[in-house]
Amino acid sequence: MIRITYFILVSVLFPMTFFSQDILPMVYDTSSRKQEIILNGSIELSATAISNSVITYFINGGEIPLGVRQENYDKHEGLNRAGFMFNSEIEYRNYSVNLFKKKPWGIVVKAGVYSLGSSRYTDGVFGVAFLGNEPFLGQKVNLSNSNFSFLSAHKLGFGLIDPKTKSSVTLNIYGIRNYSSVVLNEASLIQDEDGFNAEIVLNGTVETLARNTFYKGIGVGLDANFILPATMFNRVSYIQFQVQNLGVGFLTGNKVQYEMDTTIQFTGYEINELVGDNSITNGNATLLNEIGLRQDTVAARPIAIPFTVQIGKIIDEQNTRRFQSFFGFRAFYQKGAIPQVYAGVQHRATDWLRIGASASYGGFSKLRIGLYANAVFKSFNAGIGTNNLIGLVSKKGLGQAFLLRLNYVL
Repeated sequence: MIRITYFILVSVLFPMTFFSQDILPMVYDTSSRKQEIILNGSIELSATAISNSVITYFINGGEIPLGVRQENYDKHEGLNRAGFMFNSEIEYRNYSVNLFKKKPWGIVVKAGVYSLGSSRYTDGVFGVAFLGNEPFLGQKVNLSNSNFSFLSAHKLGFGLIDPKTKSSVTLNIYGIRNYSSVVLNEASLIQDEDGFNAEIVLNGTVETLARNTFYKGIGVGLDANFILPATMFNRVSYIQFQVQNLGVGFLTGNKVQYEMDTTIQFTGYEINELVGDNSITNGNATLLNEIGLRQDTVAARPIAIPFTVQIGKIIDEQNTRRFQSFFGFRAFYQKGAIPQVYAGVQHRATDWLRIGASASYGGFSKLRIGLYANAVFKSFNAGIGTNNLIGLVSKKGLGQAFLLRLNYVL
């Protein structure tokens, strides 16, 4: 009945994208080498309440059965999180180039493609968007504190690396492809018991880019990776401190901004007049005015590029012990994400095969179990894994994740 609410809510919930939670552990190798190429790739969907039984329909198409929608709604809490990430990066390291006489620094060149974003939403958002308004007759549905943000960009970086410790600093340039943001500060839906009268409260903003060019902006940022030795349990271990994509983006041209600050009251007759089958899908300007969306074209302000800060113990490839642990903490600058903790153990199965398992909690998900395998050779390493083992094999899992890493020593 109330497709107005659906129009607003799908823009918050549906694009539940894009943020990295890569737990495939870094393997630290102190071996001397001249050049190296590293390829990282990952695609990941994470959620605290939306299961693969719903996600499958978004990927393959088709109508989601009512029972599946209801089952997923019952899993939701007051505030929920969801995210999707795609990341592909290639990195070239030259350790033998001595740029400075007093310090034998090497060089790093990297290029990548990223799609990053997030969604935080209430159970009411999911309920109205997927079940409609009828289950909530005579109730007040809370839609407040829901938001969505999205950023996709190309990345090109140049930096320095210490050949001995493998610590590095890289200055990056970003070509911003897309950006959008939806924020519902205070929002609710109130209906009477027969559904004839309804009140919608909306307070928030919707932002999109106005330009239709390949790049919508440019950004600058920093990657830093420091590796330090430490003594743990009477053994030498290595601690990694890493910052990725700490930077700012400058959007070119103007952005389209919709301001919402209104309370709308409808009767059944007015609802049918306003939200016929074609009103929302055709972007009816009268409808947008009626629901309080005021459109302005304004100058774009600088935006913060989503970044991560991580500190943790990493795997030492030169350590020949059959079992090694890794663990750490990761913080995200991204709407909706919470800090993440992780821990795992790696087994040196053979001279060339490493198998590991991990557990993590935070980011855009609850507790997840991961599994990976690394093949380690003299000039070539390959790793493949998942951060979400249950999601990989079951429709009841909350999302999926695939991780790939290749190292080639020249």
